[in-house]
Amino acid sequence: MRSSAEIDWILQRNLLFLGDHLHTDSTAVHEKAAEAILTLVTNTPGLGLDELLGRARGWSSDDVYTLIARERLYVDLHATPLAEQERVRVFRDKETARAYAVISEVSSEAPASHFRSVSLAVGSPVIWDSRHWTIVNSGQTATALLAKDGTLVELPHVTLEALIGQGKLIGAVERGQATIHHGSSDVSEQAGINAEARALLLRASPDDFR
Repeated sequence: MRSSAEIDWILQRNLLFLGDHLHTDSTAVHEKAAEAILTLVTNTPGLGLDELLGRARGWSSDDVYTLIARERLYVDLHATPLAEQERVRVFRDKETARAYAVISEVSSEAPASHFRSVSLAVGSPVIWDSRHWTIVNSGQTATALLAKDGTLVELPHVTLEALIGQGKLIGAVERGQATIHHGSSDVSEQAGINAEARALLLRASPDDFR
């Protein structure tokens, strides 16, 4: 038997709150509504649940809770009761939430030198959370990072720039590789993806970038 001290009461309360949303055959979210919600959360990582519900345009609170229950949106169900909407932070996925937590732990001051030392060109190596990553895609709203073990993470630009500014994500420029910053069109010949990263990227499915 487990003592009451071992029971995660916040998680239990949240599972009870989600109720029928946990059953895949009980509720459905129209794909257009889901896409609108996911786009908003992707572009605004750490959006408060109260604010997300307040911005509802063509979707309902049931749609949001269903996406959370089906893990298409990420909320730390162990941290805060969903009923306390103003305290709940919503993310597209757990990795983005993790990055947000790192940013929140440090000062908001961003030394400019960190920005100058990091190349965000495709193929550039970086170090984040003591792990080596390779930039494999840089889109209009997000940048994809690929780890050596095949882990693929997509970070919104606002999150990525904050990590760089706080020195949590730093460049690992290889010898002879030109430093090319995000938004630059001057790509050197050595800025391509290395063979290992290319192989991992080819094995990744399109869903890995979502």
